[in-house]
Amino acid sequence: MPWAKKTAAAAALALLVGPASAASVPALRGVPPERAQAFDPAVGDFECFDKSMKIARSRVQDNYCDCPDGSDEPGTAACPNGTFYCRNLGHGPRRLASAMVDDGVCDCCDGTDEPRGACRPTCLEKGEQAYQAIKAKVDIGRQGVAMRASRIAKAAGARKHMLAERDRLVRTLADLEKKVHARQAQLKEAERAFEAWKAAGGVPVAEQERAEGAAGDETPEAPDADIKEEDLDPDEIGRRIAARWTHDEESLKHHDTPPAATDDAAGDAEAPDGTGVDEPSLKDKIFASVRRGLGLKAAEPVAEGEHAAGPPGAGAEEAAVASARETLAHVEAEAQEVRGRLEELRGNVDRRFGPDDEYIALVDGECPSAQADKYTYRVCPFGEARQHEGAAHASPGVLLGTFSGWEGSVPEEGPRGEATMLFRGGEQCWGGPQRSMTVRIECALEDALQAVDEPSRCEYTAVLKTPSACVPWAIAEMEAELHDLEQQREMALAHEREHTEL
Repeated sequence: MPWAKKTAAAAALALLVGPASAASVPALRGVPPERAQAFDPAVGDFECFDKSMKIARSRVQDNYCDCPDGSDEPGTAACPNGTFYCRNLGHGPRRLASAMVDDGVCDCCDGTDEPRGACRPTCLEKGEQAYQAIKAKVDIGRQGVAMRASRIAKAAGARKHMLAERDRLVRTLADLEKKVHARQAQLKEAERAFEAWKAAGGVPVAEQERAEGAAGDETPEAPDADIKEEDLDPDEIGRRIAARWTHDEESLKHHDTPPAATDDAAGDAEAPDGTGVDEPSLKDKIFASVRRGLGLKAAEPVAEGEHAAGPPGAGAEEAAVASARETLAHVEAEAQEVRGRLEELRGNVDRRFGPDDEYIALVDGECPSAQADKYTYRVCPFGEARQHEGAAHASPGVLLGTFSGWEGSVPEEGPRGEATMLFRGGEQCWGGPQRSMTVRIECALEDALQAVDEPSRCEYTAVLKTPSACVPWAIAEMEAELHDLEQQREMALAHEREHTEL
């Protein structure tokens, strides 16, 4: 007969024969089985459990507290420090404080804590509910154990991938640091060239534009007025700048240069109206000479992300410096990003994710999130816990804490089964403590964040469900509980049969 049908039949019988017959009451009310011998009248005087004194057997259960530890009144409310034992056949034993005895509230499901007939026996009903709840956990746990075993089987590969990624990032960072040094050198070279150009009589673009605007069309030679030496040859100036740029002093000694016509495409170009272009300024001639000194063509393209090796034309002396700075900043930012990822990865490489690395699956997985009120809470195991207003990715959110370890006496290699993760060092709470979060890990068939709460100001709690917490021994313990409940049920039903026959 299924338990539900047996339960209904037993409950009906219990109502017929009364609460006293629905449960086996010890010789003395409220006495646990392991203490029954101490209350045997044949023993003689009663000795208090704390060995402090002996009293006459007649003073036991007389509703007056004689023993300091309250042991002489297990079935009354006389002793404030006493305890009452409920046998609760069909559900499971329970111990109550003596103050709960005969208080008009049915605390024991067998009704023994109140006068006979005052309580309806409900142990078989409660036992059925407990059985089904534990059975559901066992069913989930058995599947979870299989999923955990699968994660453990993949853990070695995940750790191997983690190590390979660490090595790749080490190489990437080394290459980026070389690029940083190269870009720093290029920036220094561009700045040196810019200073050389100015020392040779050049004018920064902004100053040139102001000067040209003030002069107007009436003084076409004004842009060259800054050159003080009347006999200064543009080619000579260009050679000097190129020599300083390339550190080639020999170029200062030679005046043979490639023909200007082949180097400066702008000099041969025609305007749309066919009248040709304006006469190149002195600065343009100097830049053309610099290009010739550097062996560059006028229209030589500059690679993306690089700056020119020398000033290719008006304004380029400033653009080269700006470009070099921008390129350096980009490479430095990229290196810093890789450095941060590498630091995090190194921390994970040195960490154990459970005795068998069963929690390593949570490292690269999606960070579980949960909604509570108007906030979304997001927990990255072994990473950060954050609070977002609205969607989880709508803003950086408030840092509730960074993973700092496991609560309690957890082995160094990690937790065994269900455990609690600690996230500490969050953002400072206004007028309060630093934010923190405590996350209890429980067995489930998928990774999910649940039951987020704030029991104290800026101190948060949550439950992280995951197959990684489904350990075989925990399932075995629950199976033992099921077995005990089945035995309780059989004992209760046998007890009912005995009283029915009577």
